[in-house]
Amino acid sequence: MDGIADSGGDYNVTDVVNPKLPMRRFSLAAVGDDCAVIAVERGGYSHYFEITEYRLTGGAWHSLGTENVGQKPNSTDELLTWHGWR
Repeated sequence: MDGIADSGGDYNVTDVVNPKLPMRRFSLAAVGDDCAVIAVERGGYSHYFEITEYRLTGGAWHSLGTENVGQKPNSTDELLTWHGWR
């Protein structure tokens, strides 16, 4: 159940678990020269989307924080503006 499914791929969307499938699925990302905002769909009893911002500093990517939301961002513009990153 570790790992992550590709966008649109099979994964455990509910709490009825198939141990051969991951609990996460890639949803959407916006990537710039020194910033990336990534949305990952998390399955299980409390299905949600995990939005994480990364910054490139000192030659390495660092997470600046994660926000959990209940609905899928439908575009990169929505991903960035919906959560105040634009």
